[in-house]
Amino acid sequence: MITVFDNVLDNHLVDEMERELSSPNFPWFFAQSTVIDPEEHIRKYCIDKHQFTHVMFYENKINSVYYDLAMKLIEPLNLKYKSIKRIKANFVSNCGFNDYNHFQPIHVDGGEDEMTLLYYANESDGDTWFFEKMGKNIDKRVIDKVYPKRGRAIWFPSNIPHAGSHPINYETRFVINYIFEV
Repeated sequence: MITVFDNVLDNHLVDEMERELSSPNFPWFFAQSTVIDPEEHIRKYCIDKHQFTHVMFYENKINSVYYDLAMKLIEPLNLKYKSIKRIKANFVSNCGFNDYNHFQPIHVDGGEDEMTLLYYANESDGDTWFFEKMGKNIDKRVIDKVYPKRGRAIWFPSNIPHAGSHPINYETRFVINYIFEV
């Protein structure tokens, strides 16, 4: 269900991606929420602060000069997929929380025929939480958590409800979110 990839990427590539995302020249774009229009029953369980995003690929179009670098990250993983639907970098910052049990809005990335790859670009905290899905509603029951380790990637069905977290002991958390048609 959820596959974790550790130590599969070349350290030079891991360093390059972290350096690019943390550069003062990287073009981040402000987003008021971490998800688009979370439903009220989902919002009540979470701490939803802003984030910064950078879309690299969307609707069959390359949107960023960083696209090639993002593609280099997935090549060594030998993932089986038909096409890429989206590649987006997300940047959340430490917001002064001190509760390790907080999370952002619960959401899904796609449907049954899609898979998500989440790549952690820097050393940080702020787990990715996975939740049970019951019918059309998302339940708050946690089925898994993955700690963000620099260079780690996780592969999971896009229709699994999940949520990220803001870092507590670090200042930043950079991830790249890939959605694939399988």
